[in-house]
Amino acid sequence: MNIKITSEFSPRQVAPAILKQAAKETKVSCESKNAAKLDTFEKSIDDVFADTMRSESTGELYLDGPLPASGTLEYFDPIEHDGIDWERLEKEFFGNRQITIDNADSLMGNVDHMASMCVAVKNTLEQKFAGQEDVLSVKMERLNSLLDKAKRQMTSSYRNTVGHFYESMGNKGAASAMSSDLSDAIDRRIAEMEETTKSMESFENETSYTYKQLVIEVWAFNQRENGNLSKAASDKDSEHYSLEDLEAAGMAAKAAANMSFANLRQMSDGELGISLAFRYMKMDCLLGHTGVSKDMSDMILKSFGTFLNKYTGNILSGNGAAAKAYEYTLKQYDFTGNMKEAITQSGRKYAGDGFFSDFLDFGNDTAMSLATRYNLDIDQFMSVLAVRGPSAVLASVSGTGRRGFSVYI
Repeated sequence: MNIKITSEFSPRQVAPAILKQAAKETKVSCESKNAAKLDTFEKSIDDVFADTMRSESTGELYLDGPLPASGTLEYFDPIEHDGIDWERLEKEFFGNRQITIDNADSLMGNVDHMASMCVAVKNTLEQKFAGQEDVLSVKMERLNSLLDKAKRQMTSSYRNTVGHFYESMGNKGAASAMSSDLSDAIDRRIAEMEETTKSMESFENETSYTYKQLVIEVWAFNQRENGNLSKAASDKDSEHYSLEDLEAAGMAAKAAANMSFANLRQMSDGELGISLAFRYMKMDCLLGHTGVSKDMSDMILKSFGTFLNKYTGNILSGNGAAAKAYEYTLKQYDFTGNMKEAITQSGRKYAGDGFFSDFLDFGNDTAMSLATRYNLDIDQFMSVLAVRGPSAVLASVSGTGRRGFSVYI
């Protein structure tokens, strides 16, 4: 079989220069086989990564920008990672904790929301960094900083709104005293929660801090709803105001701030005095359902009476029929402890027979005597107060609630 080469390339022909070079390299390799070997490095490309680094693979993460300078990368120690969402804490639990007249009637719930998270995070940090005092100290300093900031916001806003109301009603120094007592009451509430968690299984195990916060806040809610706050929370034996006291003061201030006198302008002087006394009696009855201390109750009622007089042109401080009817109604209430009886006696004395016999149109195809109207109002007020609590009847005290057959809206 003959093979014919048709190209100009011949495998038998090798360039003499190439063969000579190969032979030379082989000889050098053999001669240096037993010689000492040196490691060498030659930089083949300048600035391998230039000043940026990125992946060319589609869909992969990449660093696009200048490389960090030497020594600037932060060291991450998984042991020190606490798992706490500090940004969320500051925003939702410790930030913007303003207590004003608009929300002071829910002061205790506001405090419990913040305090429960504080206790939950503290417990979690103590468990996670047990034996690492230096790390725990740094974490607790951060938590305490958030707590201190929140307390300053709460106390200053309460002082400038609710406290200012009582100052303006003649209670000198009330704003500062109430603000200081609020700060102390928050500390007592946190201490009480911490004591309570010692017997909670959720706090013995290393569950998440968010779950712990939910557990302690539910406990606090049930405690408030059942009206069985402990001595630590109410501090009734102390000279200082409790959270219950300060929340009750907020309720009264809110009722006063929203007060409407529109429906009083067409009344006779006698009925006007009875109507204003009626609002005062409602406030007294409301306070009786809050667990407020006697000292705070006295200040609230005195301030509320001052407010009613001040914002009706001092009509209750003179010798007119309105002032006499007002005083007489409250004396009957003090004597009987019954709003219906007090209204009836005062109506008979200062409003005449028409108070019981004249039928008046109150809208919605409803006509009734003034005596019946007051009795219906009292029934509704007491019913809502018993079922839904003091905050639900603030509109009734203010005269802004819309009367229904069973509740105030």
